[in-house]
Amino acid sequence: MADGEWTRFDPGDGPAVACLVETLRDESTWLEPRPSLEDAVVGAIATARGRHRRMRRRVRGAVAAVTAVAAASTLAFGLSSRGDARPAFRGQLTASGSLRGAAGTAEIYRSRSGFRVSLDAAGLPNLAAGRFYEAWLADSGGTEVPVGTFSSSTGEITMWAGLSSGDFSRMTVTLESFDNDQAPSTDVVLAGELQRA
Repeated sequence: MADGEWTRFDPGDGPAVACLVETLRDESTWLEPRPSLEDAVVGAIATARGRHRRMRRRVRGAVAAVTAVAAASTLAFGLSSRGDARPAFRGQLTASGSLRGAAGTAEIYRSRSGFRVSLDAAGLPNLAAGRFYEAWLADSGGTEVPVGTFSSSTGEITMWAGLSSGDFSRMTVTLESFDNDQAPSTDVVLAGELQRA
């Protein structure tokens, strides 16, 4: 470092240097803080921390209350949309076509939005991309209405039929592919008669 480098100033630094010199000349810059200042700072921090803890408790309480209200609303909505606790129709489905080991039970519940269809099926293997199972309800005249699609029979399957009324006599499950054909395929894997429960 060259001699005197620390003392060289840029012409634009003049006002800043003058302010620094004035600050260093002021006697209050060199005063010792009062002995009670440390206690005052620590006390202020403790008070702020106490307020923060109380605020956190209030926020937690509010979140708990909102969560409880949301859970109650969800339960109420679920109960109201679920409709009847007893099924309106039920039936046993047996294997048909290519999947001889398949079987299932179906229960159909009335709800405010139509019918909830609960299918408990076994023996339907997972399908490759582009293939799916589709469930159908048929009335006594043979008119079939689609109620939902799925790709495996792991666990209970819930589907919906948005019908205002229905008198279902039969349920089938077909093996479908993405082909833009809205009619049920002829590959029926499960079928069974439905009885009023």
